[in-house]
Amino acid sequence: MRAKSVASLVLGIFIGSAANPQSFADEEFTDEDFAQFFGLIVDGKITAEKMNKRCEKEVVGFTFAGKDLVHDGDLARVEYNETGLKASVDGRTLRSRHFNATFGEWTGAVFKPLCPGLWVISVDFSTAPGAVDDDQDVADDVLMHLYVRRGDEERPGSSVLQARTAGEGQRGNGHMTIALPLHTGDEVSTYSEAIGVSQKRVLERVTFTGYKTGHLEKYVKEFDVDAWNAELEALQ
Repeated sequence: MRAKSVASLVLGIFIGSAANPQSFADEEFTDEDFAQFFGLIVDGKITAEKMNKRCEKEVVGFTFAGKDLVHDGDLARVEYNETGLKASVDGRTLRSRHFNATFGEWTGAVFKPLCPGLWVISVDFSTAPGAVDDDQDVADDVLMHLYVRRGDEERPGSSVLQARTAGEGQRGNGHMTIALPLHTGDEVSTYSEAIGVSQKRVLERVTFTGYKTGHLEKYVKEFDVDAWNAELEALQ
């Protein structure tokens, strides 16, 4: 049962019409791949030693997308509403082996890596004017934050990087990229903030991309199914 609760959070990538299961045909996530993770669980846990062995050769990346998001007030977390589910326990062969968030690593807004390492994270975003019949002013300048929470830090953690829109008026674009070490169970999320009097902002498009470039053994932690699921529930 413990394995099932984590398995129910298996996610894949679907971005617009570009995603095609056939494009992943030669690197499907197989039953053997599935067993390599769940076969390590003993009494609801995977030891740090087993996690390290699994993670040292793990090659993985992801891209999540959000579209037409309206934020108001103070800091607001970005929910990547255009990235859909593409796998489950019963449909797991539709997952790509290498281009994925994996078991319980993605909530729709927060990336929580199982495998530690040096990760490169990029965020691209564009802003747009509000609706024609909307009488509320839309902010001309928008700041995007990349937050990282480590250990027992208060959520969402610390803002490690920011990007501000550049453009004319309410239409603008922003980009940020950072290379940073992530531990098992760290949490990475993005938040928007308006600059100026008007607090409303329209995020026309946001993409959040990450890929692991190297393994960091000293950042491996024991995996506890119950504790992990509790943290994921707290992030909803």
